Amino acid sequence: MGSEDAAVEKGDDDEEDDPREKLEDEPRLQGVGVDADADADAVEARIKVVFNPKRKTEKRKASPDHVLVRGPWVESAFNFFKVPDTEVVLQNETVRVVFNVFPICDHHFLVHSQRPLAQNFADADSLPFLIFSLQMAMELRPDRWLLGFNSFGSFASVNHLHTHIMPHPIQGNGLSVLEAAAVTPFAEYEWGTVLAPSRAGPKHTIECIVFELSEDDEQLESFAEALRLFLGALAQENIAHNFLSLDVPGRPLRIVIFPRAKVSFPKEDARVVPGGFEIFGMPIVFDHDFFESFSSQDYMDLRRGCEMDRTQLEDLLQLMLRVWADASP
Repeated sequence: MGSEDAAVEKGDDDEEDDPREKLEDEPRLQGVGVDADADADAVEARIKVVFNPKRKTEKRKASPDHVLVRGPWVESAFNFFKVPDTEVVLQNETVRVVFNVFPICDHHFLVHSQRPLAQNFADADSLPFLIFSLQMAMELRPDRWLLGFNSFGSFASVNHLHTHIMPHPIQGNGLSVLEAAAVTPFAEYEWGTVLAPSRAGPKHTIECIVFELSEDDEQLESFAEALRLFLGALAQENIAHNFLSLDVPGRPLRIVIFPRAKVSFPKEDARVVPGGFEIFGMPIVFDHDFFESFSSQDYMDLRRGCEMDRTQLEDLLQLMLRVWADASP
């Protein structure tokens, strides 16, 4: 979910419908198929995701096309303060919720901060925005919705920090990876693997870091602050990243962070999905109580770890995983 969340600017003569009317409809999951007997933790759990057939390929374009995580604010590029009032669902002093004009599925919303310069989670001013997004994800869990985020370095066409909220496109016990689905429609999934977006590409394991937040957790603010520090460390090191929340009934809310490669790998390197910008390995799950012990020293250790070898992103991510695993109680 990078540039897919943006839309083409409408001309003055274009007829505009009020998308808020869609709120009256029940969320519809289109073309979703899941093996109902599959265990969510088993590698054989298979999921097929089919996109909303109304989805279009046109996108709003940012300038420059590829904005780095630490790139400057570009006023001429598209940002959410340019959307018409008919696309705004709700807003307060902290955030604004708008419709995704070209959604992945029905009822796909975007949440952005009211601060134009809150560009990434390294900015402390982004904390209220992140808390709001997490709270919304928790409240929507019974309806199987999820929360997502794109950093600037993930080649998004929107020059503004934002999160995604949409219905969870699964049924039964299973987990979906929409980041991979965004470049591979009609792909067949296994938990932890994704079909490469090339005609005969191999399957790979997606390397990610998974955090858990129990439904009755009262430490949401400390959870959000620790999560912000970690995302901030990635941002400070110009490591592009996404995150999603994944919800399986009866399990804690999971925050999944996907670092994304910003360097060119050799074509013969089979570990890299062409055009996917992903790096690969196995996920690690941390208990949510870990966040209470997260310190600024952990953050600095993570920063130093990132600086050890910025050309080998796979080794870099493995190092970050070890830093967090060693600090885990």
